[in-house]
Amino acid sequence: MRAVSALALAALTACGGSAPKVDKKKDVGPAVDERTAEKDARGTLEEIYGTISRAKPDNLFSIVDEKVIVFGPRKGDALGNRSDALVALGKYLDPKAKEHAQVRSGDLSVVASPGGRSAWAFDVVNVEGTPMAIVAIMSSEDDFFRLTAAALANTPPMKEIRSELKKDAIVPTGAMDKGQVADEAEGAVERFKKG
Repeated sequence: MRAVSALALAALTACGGSAPKVDKKKDVGPAVDERTAEKDARGTLEEIYGTISRAKPDNLFSIVDEKVIVFGPRKGDALGNRSDALVALGKYLDPKAKEHAQVRSGDLSVVASPGGRSAWAFDVVNVEGTPMAIVAIMSSEDDFFRLTAAALANTPPMKEIRSELKKDAIVPTGAMDKGQVADEAEGAVERFKKG
């Protein structure tokens, strides 16, 4: 990631552009031990999972950043603030139901940034039998991690993927052309069509 941002910065300066200006007014305090940061970020995600499992999206206000960005799991799901994200989540959670959707973590991996002020996480969670991949970014300005970005994706089982792939036909460009084929090439064309 550092290499990509360094390349982008080099490309900007090489093209006559200038490096983006960083607002240095905000002081976030001293660096935090990375292990402590990982532990705190993990705790934030586990609290989010528990809150969703209890069907209480309103309890997420303190641990979800106001300017959170959420993508997925459906194609049209792109939310740019906490209110929209919690309203969308609330549509799927019924606090009055006797049983709530349970969110179970598969193998949560959390990595803190140098200085411990941000962290990213990856997990495959099981929501009522449906596996979903989650990538989350969290930040901390006051020793308290908040979710700042998340991307969710359905991860269907391989059996379902294979059955869907059988339904799709891959047609190479020009394969529908009814042009003339030389007699010598007839065998190759037939094998190409079957392939």
